[in-house]
Amino acid sequence: MKLNESKLYCVNTIADLNHLKSLYIKKISNTLDLSFEPTVTIRMYNYKFEQNSDLKSLRLKINPYLVFFENQITSENIVLNKGLCVMYPSTLVTGKIESHVKFVGNSGTLLYEWSKRDKTSSYSVDEIMAMFTAIDGRIDTEATVQKVKRIIELLITDLFLIIE
Repeated sequence: MKLNESKLYCVNTIADLNHLKSLYIKKISNTLDLSFEPTVTIRMYNYKFEQNSDLKSLRLKINPYLVFFENQITSENIVLNKGLCVMYPSTLVTGKIESHVKFVGNSGTLLYEWSKRDKTSSYSVDEIMAMFTAIDGRIDTEATVQKVKRIIELLITDLFLIIE
């Protein structure tokens, strides 16, 4: 669920951020599946620490509760990073700004473009790699492939990509 389909919110001031947070909490609080995050956390834990599945064998979805925004706040008192950011329920409901995540480059573009597609679809790692390649054709060396796979692992750990 997003507040407004296919929209990247622009946050220029702290008031903008607070307004976005209040909208998000109002919209999500009535629709949030309380079992969602514990379930995907267990799957992530099993993948990351129990190592009971290989990255290539996973089918991944984007977290349906993500909201993207472009942060332009430059205040040094705010921990928010400049750039493309994303919010999701556990960070917003607590109101902890420090939990927001900054995405730069391909990973942010990929997630944002992916969020505008059918959220019920899942993808293999090879299909995700193909999305990266479509955005940036320089993904052809072994080092770059390994870097992208590491980004995918981090997105799983942070619950931005979820294991089906």
